[in-house]
Amino acid sequence: MEIFLSLLLIGGLLSCFTTQAFVTLSGNLHVKRFGNVRLNCSSNNTPIANTASIQIDGKSYTTITLMHGGCFSSVLRTKCTPDECVCSNQGLWYSHTYKVVQPVGVVNFKCLMTFKAYGSFSDSINVKIIDFIGPTITTEPRLPVQSDSNVVLTCMVETLSTKITFEWECLGKVEPRSRRVSISNSTTYSSVIRRNIDVIHDGATCKCCVKVDGIVGNFEISLAISRKPIIDISKASTCESSSAVTLYCIINTGFPLFGFTNWIHSRHDTLIRHLEGEKMHTKSLLKFNSCSHDDTGDYTCEAYNEYGGNTTFANKTVSLIVYASPVIISSDVIHEQQTTLSATFYSSTEMVLTWNLSNQTLTNSTDQLQTLDRNKIELILYNKSIECDGYIANLSIRSSLVGEYVLLIQNTFGETRLFFEVNKLSTQDVIYIIGPNERCPTIPIYHSAPALDHTQNVYAIPETGYLQVTNEQYELDHLQDHENKGVENYTSRYITIKHGIQYESVEKFESITKPETIKCGVFLSKSLSFLAASPGGLTENNTVLEIKCPYISQNELITPKSVHY
Repeated sequence: MEIFLSLLLIGGLLSCFTTQAFVTLSGNLHVKRFGNVRLNCSSNNTPIANTASIQIDGKSYTTITLMHGGCFSSVLRTKCTPDECVCSNQGLWYSHTYKVVQPVGVVNFKCLMTFKAYGSFSDSINVKIIDFIGPTITTEPRLPVQSDSNVVLTCMVETLSTKITFEWECLGKVEPRSRRVSISNSTTYSSVIRRNIDVIHDGATCKCCVKVDGIVGNFEISLAISRKPIIDISKASTCESSSAVTLYCIINTGFPLFGFTNWIHSRHDTLIRHLEGEKMHTKSLLKFNSCSHDDTGDYTCEAYNEYGGNTTFANKTVSLIVYASPVIISSDVIHEQQTTLSATFYSSTEMVLTWNLSNQTLTNSTDQLQTLDRNKIELILYNKSIECDGYIANLSIRSSLVGEYVLLIQNTFGETRLFFEVNKLSTQDVIYIIGPNERCPTIPIYHSAPALDHTQNVYAIPETGYLQVTNEQYELDHLQDHENKGVENYTSRYITIKHGIQYESVEKFESITKPETIKCGVFLSKSLSFLAASPGGLTENNTVLEIKCPYISQNELITPKSVHY
């Protein structure tokens, strides 16, 4: 009897436990914002219509239904893929993936099933939404780094949470860093490690893992070793002429094989020469025992690393400025209507120049004109032609002002003198002037412009459109040729010129009076440029000499009656 009652009691209890329905909801309790929550809802009984409902913060979100052997979600309005939702074959459990879009905080998820015999049952969970940015890793110095460098690696994360742990895995070493350091503000945290990076670590990885309220994030970088050498070079240097200076170049490298090539001397991007430096392990020295202006320019040091059969080069350039006295590039004496003394020179600094004659300093006047122009000049450095800024100095003088002229050029670092010897010129090349009404169309013609504003009674710069200049002997020969050919209107012209040459003789005047005369060309008026005069010559004291023997009075004395003009 007792046994029978016990069996009834046990059967009743079993009936109670097997017929009572329940619902269980599970999922990750922490999730990063915009991450996914996998909700799993299960029961010991099959719900009505094989359906489970999901609510979020008390509002219906979706229903999951097992139908025709497939799983359907109302929010998707289609059959689920396995990564979206899953139903068991018996309809006892349902799973759904939800992407969190809510801000940081707590979200309540609830699963509800309805049973035919027992009514509705549900279960819920609270999921904490965590938001953080990162982690990220930075290095100091920045990648790529030089071999044998001490590198600081910093892992950073931004979050409002305070439960943060870091863990490093770098160069084969795992290093937990639970201690956090706040930087910038209360939402940014970092963890720092230091590593000595060598060439063998090229391509190795360093990984930082961050756990924020149970949510794990990680970041990984690949170490890069620069094969390019780092060069330190001396600062821009100056050197005075004949003094000494040394340029240096230092290579910083962790590679076992390294070295230097020759220094390169250039100026204005033009290669001048290659120079071998004095090598002292990681240093190359370029010594100048006595500077000259030829050494001015840019000096490039080139160094290299060798590793794995590859050579990597790097270079740096330093400037050397040599301060010296002015350098004469070229000079010339030009004999034309005036004598021009010309000098082309170079000076590294501002300079002052003076012209001297017989120890007397010359100034601008009607007899001498000084000009100084800044211009591009050709400078020769170690047999290489370089274009640079220079100067051209000119002194224009009357051809009668003979003597030794000295050009003195001075700058802060010295002076240079250039000597010109000017002798009396032969007069055989003197060109005469004839008026425009007397021209012969086949005679070579030259032209002379009006006088310069600052110079009176000197030959002007040649220019077209003014008085015509020709060689009188050429014209005479030309007229003789036309007379021989019987050309009309040339005979009287020929006779007149021939008469003037025979009797208007400066040489005969000189033989009588004994003064020294100088043949000359045309003189133009400074104020009335259309007026000109062409005397037969000038005496030493600038007295005008004009000899006249008109052909019209060839057989009688010259009187106002015999010569009407």
